[in-house]
Amino acid sequence: MKNFLFSLAILLSSLTGITQEVRHISRSGTADSSFYDMVKLSNGSIWLAGEYGILKRFEGETLIQVDYPNTGANILRIAELGDYLFLAADHGTVYRLHKPSNTWKVKQFVDYRNQCFYDMMTDADGKLWLCGGSSGIGKGKMRIPRGFVVRLDTSLNHEPSPVWSSFRQFAWTLTRDDQEQVVFSVFNGLNSRLFKTNTSGKLQKAGKIKGLVHSLSLLDGRLVYGGCVGLRYKRKGMWGYADSPQTRKVIRQAGFISNIIEHDQQLIAFSQQGQVWVLKPDNNVLLWSGSSGSLYEGLSSNGLLWLAGHGKTFLSLQ
Repeated sequence: MKNFLFSLAILLSSLTGITQEVRHISRSGTADSSFYDMVKLSNGSIWLAGEYGILKRFEGETLIQVDYPNTGANILRIAELGDYLFLAADHGTVYRLHKPSNTWKVKQFVDYRNQCFYDMMTDADGKLWLCGGSSGIGKGKMRIPRGFVVRLDTSLNHEPSPVWSSFRQFAWTLTRDDQEQVVFSVFNGLNSRLFKTNTSGKLQKAGKIKGLVHSLSLLDGRLVYGGCVGLRYKRKGMWGYADSPQTRKVIRQAGFISNIIEHDQQLIAFSQQGQVWVLKPDNNVLLWSGSSGSLYEGLSSNGLLWLAGHGKTFLSLQ
């Protein structure tokens, strides 16, 4: 009976999503390239990046291939900082675009050539922060984590400065809190430990969460996390508020929650099973489930919800 009700909920949600105007801009239907990250730049264009170095931009009608010095590394994160755009990738690679001159710079950091820069952000001082670990972990394979968090000058002329490292834990995500302090999450196979920088720049423990925290987002003044209950990332997703352990909610059969954003004054989550959820403390509502593969990223723009993920999926929901 439970399986029947869940299937019925998915069907009804999918039909509701279709009646809402779903616009598919890109969808290959195969397992070739996936979009892992998507950002809206200050000029209004949307950039998407992902597997094998795929990089495209969207300016309102179609996706345009971006010509850049592609090394074939999987691009996992995009960040804009003033006149520059940064792409964090595996094989210890960072790309930098100087937008006014359309000039690219590529840097592979030799000490990280077998590791991936899984997440990236900029701090209040204009420095890049990157986290990650062994490249295979980011692709769902069993590897020794060799996790790290580093700080990097935006010139890319210097080696990364170590902030944290562990042979047994992978660093999945980082962000800034409402006090502009850096917060990051590491996973040891059972639980996630949060760390944050204090006012003097030193690290301090900031709580423990049962399960794998895959994303951290500052939404409406609070840190919201998403992830999965354990190593079986295709099954139970979870989310909650980092400052309140008892808020942890499990979403069965959703797969891991890859990211959470704010859209139309609601928290919206994207899952490994290709679902879109509206998150509420007392009830999680399945909004849409029309994707044939995992959804990795989403953004809210011009009243639309934009989604990107597996199989070159890129679409909007209204």
